[in-house]
Amino acid sequence: MPVRKHNAPPGLDYDPITGEEQNISYGVVGADAGQSQPRRRLEDVIGRRLYPTDRPAVGTKWNDPTAERWDVLLPRGAPDEFRDPQRMCEAFHINDDGAIKHLAAVMTLKFPEADSIPSEMRLHEVWELSRGFGLLLALQLEVAAVAVLHVPGRHWGHGVPHCHLICPVRTVRPGSGFSTFVMPLINGEEGRYRLGRSRRSSSSSRT
Repeated sequence: MPVRKHNAPPGLDYDPITGEEQNISYGVVGADAGQSQPRRRLEDVIGRRLYPTDRPAVGTKWNDPTAERWDVLLPRGAPDEFRDPQRMCEAFHINDDGAIKHLAAVMTLKFPEADSIPSEMRLHEVWELSRGFGLLLALQLEVAAVAVLHVPGRHWGHGVPHCHLICPVRTVRPGSGFSTFVMPLINGEEGRYRLGRSRRSSSSSRT
């Protein structure tokens, strides 16, 4: 199946791009949220996925995310404070003066096999597979990657268990923190192709 870009369904903050693997979608979230809407910030992108329910009020501390599981995966030499996703989001916008147009690449991995009968994959396997792939991306691209596992049925929602990998589209450096933009992530179709290829390579190395 060729790479294809779709219009964002209601409530989604990016136009998903799909390819030959139907349970993987990819997209880039921009700061422009649409006419008459306030500009997005990175905390909007990550916060809504850490808190599928009971999201804290703007400006308050992020405590006890309601996602099933989550982790911040960092490249070598990244500042320790970036382990805190809220502080990492704040650092992304230092001195940007509203000039940043692209915020994060989001890759969503769906796992229908986790809900199949009989079950073909347990949730801990879903998590470790997704988290491992997120760490691979962080190390290869020198970016941060926030892995977030959702199990919609546990919150009266629809859909199968899935994991979001959210990569802010700037490299991370020991001294500078967030640095240059990663153009292959910003170019949606190229990013979808590269990440799909990396995932296939990651999966084959486990077999």
